[in-house]
Amino acid sequence: MYSIIIDGFCKEGLVNRALELFSEMGRENISPNVVTYTSLIYAFCNLGRWKEAASLFDNMMECGLSPNVITFNVMIDALCEDGRTTKALSMFDLLLQRGQMNEAMKVFAAMQDRGHEPNVFTYNALINRYCKNMRINQALCLFSEMRHRQLIPNIVTYSSLIGGLCQVGRVVLAQNLFNEMQVQGEKPDLHTYSILMDGLCKNKHIDEAMKLFHEVECSGLDLNIIIFSVLLGALFRVHRVEDARKHFSTIFEKGLKPDVRTFTLMIDGLFKEGLLVEAEDMFMEMKEKGCFPDDVSFNVMVQGYLLNNEIKYVPCCQ
Repeated sequence: MYSIIIDGFCKEGLVNRALELFSEMGRENISPNVVTYTSLIYAFCNLGRWKEAASLFDNMMECGLSPNVITFNVMIDALCEDGRTTKALSMFDLLLQRGQMNEAMKVFAAMQDRGHEPNVFTYNALINRYCKNMRINQALCLFSEMRHRQLIPNIVTYSSLIGGLCQVGRVVLAQNLFNEMQVQGEKPDLHTYSILMDGLCKNKHIDEAMKLFHEVECSGLDLNIIIFSVLLGALFRVHRVEDARKHFSTIFEKGLKPDVRTFTLMIDGLFKEGLLVEAEDMFMEMKEKGCFPDDVSFNVMVQGYLLNNEIKYVPCCQ
């Protein structure tokens, strides 16, 4: 009953009376629902009272209520109308972060229906989320639509798509996009290189990953520990232990410090090659260099001993 009356007051522009009832609900220990909050948010947005609208939205989330499509539509539409597109896009991104893809697409369509044209940021947010959910065909449709609207894809667009395509095994198309982005004047950064290298490795295109690594070395980009970790993991997958050792040494030569993931990759690879003593030495080196093992590292040690039938060492690996 309260929600119906509050909604009526809001539609009549009687926001203060609606707020009085909202406060009364609190005093009576009656919990407002999504409709209650949405009605008030809509009223505040109409009056340009953004702080109150945002405060109610945050309060709604803190109470464990999930804003629905209407709530997001109200906020995003009002913000767009007021020219506050950055804030509107952050609201849209929040919807995506919550994994509400269907709701996000409804809001996306509603924004266009109201004349709020999506920009590169909006498309990137959608494409990235679709790629993470392995819904690559939908991501590619948006990519095509984006270009049809004469919006220029940027490095974020391409990196998301390359990663998504590699996840579903479509490596050739990922490589084509990688080449296309450079033709279009978008220079890949280390993050993009790492994504494609990792995708090539996981799809067993190790030689192509190695070529890409050498391309990075010649590109003038400063190598980081992430790209070395990708490379080491790839080398151990194809039992190229000596190459892995060599590139691990290169890390120090480049003035970089291996992180816990890098050390753990090395330890895991050495154990799988039956090089138990070297794996133990690597574990000790890791601690000596101030890189403290995590749960994954300890699990790798336990699994490594078991793999090499050295059960007696399992309790002592810490």
